Amino acid sequence: MKLASEILVKILQLIKYDVKRYEHFVSPLLDHRINKFHLLLQIELLGEKNRKYVVDYLESKGYYIFKLKYTSPIPIQKNDIFSMNQDFYFIYEAKLEHNAHLIRNT
Repeated sequence: MKLASEILVKILQLIKYDVKRYEHFVSPLLDHRINKFHLLLQIELLGEKNRKYVVDYLESKGYYIFKLKYTSPIPIQKNDIFSMNQDFYFIYEAKLEHNAHLIRNT
């Protein structure tokens, strides 16, 4: 018998979390889901140390960083996160091609 949470995660494609500077605690709690399902993540990151930890953690898992411009995700460099105040989107490297129609290089 499958747990409801297992079934939900199979159809779940995006996780958004906004936990006000506690992202560095939440990210490792999602480790199993991140490793198994490589979900699209939308995260508001506050605080320089928190941002650095979360970005390092997700990059080590094979994720790339994007910002949203209008309705399109735009790739950004790791250092850019320190000068922006907005949600960041993390897309797993193997899903970049699948999401290529969404991604612009501007």
